[in-house]
Amino acid sequence: MRTTYYVAASLDRFIAGSKGELDWLPMDVDYGFHEFLASVDGVVMGARTYEMIRTFGKWPYGELPGWVFSTDPEGPALPQVQFVSGRVRPVLEQIRGSGIDHLWLVGGGTLARSFVDEGAVDEWRLFVIPILLGGGIPLLAGESRGSRTDLELAGERSFENGVVELRYRRSE
Repeated sequence: MRTTYYVAASLDRFIAGSKGELDWLPMDVDYGFHEFLASVDGVVMGARTYEMIRTFGKWPYGELPGWVFSTDPEGPALPQVQFVSGRVRPVLEQIRGSGIDHLWLVGGGTLARSFVDEGAVDEWRLFVIPILLGGGIPLLAGESRGSRTDLELAGERSFENGVVELRYRRSE
């Protein structure tokens, strides 16, 4: 199973504003999102990301199953969602056992830091948005407890609106 951290961030490395706002994200281009979404078998996210997604009214990932890392889930899970807790690696083994080949790490920054610290991100697809937010939820929140991770550039692409996609993989 491989895990991809597919995420947009401001130039100053925030994935959401200080109150979780995403109104700064340009929605005028697909950026390969639908192709990427078709390549994944499941999604994983943190509790705050899930709570924001619940405000959408429905599960935005179609039939894809989701796992939400939470020590104290609020309210019932949507039918596609299972709450999980604990260290990343044992949960990933559980997810792998359900037949998932490609997992999308949706966010947020704290969960992404845990995945990175445990060496559980295989590919990074980072969309750099040409804006400085000045604060908010960081791409990787908190202090690292992991070791250095060498990455190799797997591709890059720029868009007319100034957005740049950077693709990295863990070096072998």
